[in-house]
Amino acid sequence: TALSTVEDLHLDGCYRLSDRGIQYLQAKCSPTLETFELSSNQRITATSISYIQGWTHLHTLSLAECPQLVDQDFVPLKQLVTTSLRKLSLVQLDKATDRLLELLFADATDTLVEELSVARCARLTDVGVQVALQACPRLISLDVADVLLLTDDTLATVRASNLALQRVNLRRCTNITDKGIEDLVVSCAGHLERLEISSIPSMVLLATHCATSLKHLDISFCRHIRDNDVGYLTVSCPNLTRLGLYGCTQISSLFLQGQALDDLVCYGHPLLTGLKLRS
Repeated sequence: TALSTVEDLHLDGCYRLSDRGIQYLQAKCSPTLETFELSSNQRITATSISYIQGWTHLHTLSLAECPQLVDQDFVPLKQLVTTSLRKLSLVQLDKATDRLLELLFADATDTLVEELSVARCARLTDVGVQVALQACPRLISLDVADVLLLTDDTLATVRASNLALQRVNLRRCTNITDKGIEDLVVSCAGHLERLEISSIPSMVLLATHCATSLKHLDISFCRHIRDNDVGYLTVSCPNLTRLGLYGCTQISSLFLQGQALDDLVCYGHPLLTGLKLRS
């Protein structure tokens, strides 16, 4: 059948898909399936997770917005995490706790995982995320947006593990301070290309450690950041090409029209509507 040649399977918004459907796909799709993504489903159970584990060559696995799943349901994925997965996305799992990450990553020291997202898993804390970080020495992308309980301890683990992250999303992680950002940028010096944050870090820290690598910075809703702060950053980071400014009400046309980078695209600021940035 045609399914036997499929390498990537994306099932976004398949609300009515059940365990029987996953069983059918596991039987019909190629055993060398590389990507499986499922979102917005309330019917699958731990049985489906067992079927997914049968694709032993999976490089990418994404399970998002499946509120019925609990930590123990994911135990069958342990083998994939320790053998083949490069990208793991477990987003907005309402019942997920630190136990989930402990089940998947405890006692693993050298996984192949390069990209990890646990965004909007609101019950996670530093404890679980630290276990995952310590097991993923190849990690280059970390998305913990809306994991509100995280603190600087998570980023201290990034530094202690010498992770060279390239992309980090810390949106709405409001318990993280300059100390955490310092640990992050020191560990990722020369590597960090994209950073999304909702608190104001020291621009000196970013400019000192990420001057040549930083390409995309989103500081949306950092409401107290001012023209001088971002002006200093743009002068120090010549490769910056995108700057997110939603809700940055203290940024004025003085910066938007006067910043020095010809290739910089600023987006999200209300003053950008109809504003002429370059002659």
